[in-house]
Amino acid sequence: MLKGLRKSRVSKDIIIILVFAIIISFISILINMPSTTPYSPFNTGGNGYSNLLSIKSINVNFVKDARELNQKTLVIIPLRRNPGNAINQLVEDMLKYGTTIVILDEDGYSNNLLEYLRIKARVEIYKVLDEVSKIRSREFPLIELVLGNNTMKIATYRPSYIILDEENTVSVAKTSRYAYADVDRNGYYTVGESMGEYLIACSWKINNGVLWLVADLDLFANNLMDLGDNIDFLYKLMSSGKASIIVDYIDLDIVDLFKYWFNNLVPGVSIQDRISLALLSYFVVLVVIAMMKYVEKK
Repeated sequence: MLKGLRKSRVSKDIIIILVFAIIISFISILINMPSTTPYSPFNTGGNGYSNLLSIKSINVNFVKDARELNQKTLVIIPLRRNPGNAINQLVEDMLKYGTTIVILDEDGYSNNLLEYLRIKARVEIYKVLDEVSKIRSREFPLIELVLGNNTMKIATYRPSYIILDEENTVSVAKTSRYAYADVDRNGYYTVGESMGEYLIACSWKINNGVLWLVADLDLFANNLMDLGDNIDFLYKLMSSGKASIIVDYIDLDIVDLFKYWFNNLVPGVSIQDRISLALLSYFVVLVVIAMMKYVEKK
């Protein structure tokens, strides 16, 4: 009878180990499944934000709940969809605390926020191309930004442009005078399209904080991070060496959301390269614990 009980316990231990192995394998598959969501922190493609996690000298966190934000960090808000009115009070409160906020918007979703903050500016949705000051092709205009004593060349990808109704900005970044808005969306210059300097980014001092508006969601994307002075620009914006990126308005898919919540729940699984290693470590620890219990029972 004792032998039967021992066999039953051993069988249960084996079943438990197998169940955990299946669960961990399933989690590992989901975690390592490639993301194609534009501007997702888990997208390793050109239009993803995954490279921000691998910059060793800075600490970048992706935040889904804005209430988790540390007010002393740089806050970046990419707008891939309309955030509605909820963002208005959030941004206003953060500016009162002295936060530096960067709004990335190329579809005019921030226009309502600008009106709420009484800023006389708006984002126009036509894409800007440049035949002269560019990287790779006309779709990658180089914009010149003067920030303090530094002049930087920032790489962009098919940015929109900003119209200012009053000159009350702290800093501005413009294209060369050979840029044009691709009004007919054919990807080339057409007679009649206005050629000249286009405003792509600007900033305002509001209350105790600083608000940046950049008409390009790709500013910190993987395909631009090593081009121009984009990383240096990010460094200049970060006074504390920390940045928080709000992902509420990126429209993450189910797999991305699973990765996000799993990364928050499981310590050690915050950087994509370490995901498989971290899961393997948890599995090894689990097996060792199960083996120790088996030996004790024996």
